[in-house]
Amino acid sequence: MEGFAFGVGILLAVLGPLLLLPVILLVYRYGLLGLLQSTLPEADAGSLKLAALVLSAVIVVGIVVLSYIPGRLEFNRLCSEHGTPDLSERTRADGFYRTPLFPYEAHAYLRDLGFAYVEGPDPYRSGVDLRYTLDQDGELAQEEATQLRSRYGVRQELVQSRGTIRTEKVVYQLDTGDELARASSLNYDGGPLSLFLGVYFTRSCPDVRSEEGSEDFQTFYELERRVLGGE
Repeated sequence: MEGFAFGVGILLAVLGPLLLLPVILLVYRYGLLGLLQSTLPEADAGSLKLAALVLSAVIVVGIVVLSYIPGRLEFNRLCSEHGTPDLSERTRADGFYRTPLFPYEAHAYLRDLGFAYVEGPDPYRSGVDLRYTLDQDGELAQEEATQLRSRYGVRQELVQSRGTIRTEKVVYQLDTGDELARASSLNYDGGPLSLFLGVYFTRSCPDVRSEEGSEDFQTFYELERRVLGGE
C-alpha cells in the first residue's frame, strides 16, 4: 500500500500540470460558456465556445500563477538571507551534542564523519540524554549520559513560511550559546496550489545546479564535520 501511495505521489509530481485540463473544462462547461451565451445571444456559437474556452484557461492558469508568486517572492527573500553558510570559527572536537538526535543519525556521524561520540536527548524519554559510540565490531552502542562530555552543540530546526521549508543547522558552544557556524537548506513547493504545478516549479536553495550553490549545499550537509572537524 505504501508503495502504491508513493507511486501515485510521483505520478502527480510529474503530471501535475495535466490536472489543470479538467479544471479548465469544468469552468468552461459550467461557467463561462453559459455566461457568454446568455450575455451575447446573437454571437456566433463557434466563436463563443472558443472564447469561453480561452477565457477559462486564462482564469484557471492565472489563479494558479497568482497563488505561486507570493510564496516565490518569500522564497527569494529567505534564500538571499539564509542561503549562504556562515562559518565564523572552526575547531576540533571528539564529539558534540545534537538536537534532535535519532540512533540512525548518530550512527552516520560516528561511521561516516569519524566522531568518537555523539550525545543528544533520548527521542523516547523526556529529560534523558544519551551518548552514542561504536563498539569494537563497529555497531552502535548507547548509554545514558548523566554528565555530558560535549563542549559544542548542533541544533537543527525546521521553519515553514508560505510554502518554503527551511532546514537550519547551528553549531554553538554549549556553555555560552555563542555560535560558530550557521547554514540552511531551503525548498519551495510551489504554494497552496502546488498540486497543479508538479515538480516543475519547485525551487531549492542553495541551487546545486551551480558550482557555488553545490558547494554551499555541501557545506550545509557536512556542517558538523567542517566546523568541529577543524577543516
